[in-house]
Amino acid sequence: MKQLFILLLFIIFSQKALAQEQPDSVVISFYKWYFSMIEQGTIEEYQPIFVPDTTGMTTLNMNKYITNLKSYHFSDSLINKEIESYLKCIEEVRKIPFGQLNEKLPNLEDYRNIGCDFFNIYRWTMCVEPLSGIDIIETITIDPNNVIVKGKFYSSTSPVSDKSYWNKYLYAALIKKNNIWEINRIEIKNTND
Repeated sequence: MKQLFILLLFIIFSQKALAQEQPDSVVISFYKWYFSMIEQGTIEEYQPIFVPDTTGMTTLNMNKYITNLKSYHFSDSLINKEIESYLKCIEEVRKIPFGQLNEKLPNLEDYRNIGCDFFNIYRWTMCVEPLSGIDIIETITIDPNNVIVKGKFYSSTSPVSDKSYWNKYLYAALIKKNNIWEINRIEIKNTND
């Protein structure tokens, strides 16, 4: 009876361990979703959007965006940094009535001057062109709770066509928190160093 109980515990814990996502799977899952949202044109899902506040002035709505980052295993630290990166923009656009936003800021340079040109580039690839996917090059274990996932972005016109690799490399640092891998930092580089 005792052996049966031990065997049952072993099976349960083995299945739990198998159910845990690996770091590269977390990264691939996020980018698969991200590229899908870009392709579908559902902007509010993958970046903040300009909206009127209750007084009719402009602000940013990040609700769906932040919810999605959480559901794709972004760490609290990375999410907080992401929110902080928009504070200057929020402060500046709150001075502009929403209906006059494009009139007051007619050029990309006007948005850039107040830190609001985030819509001109895809944040998590640092490209102006949409990409199709990512191939993982390697996963480097720093210690049991910290890894770096290196990948290379590509563009493809169909699932069966050849991949056209971009000159950008992903370096994603992940941390294991409560036995779940979280994306803690994303860097995009032009080299594979």
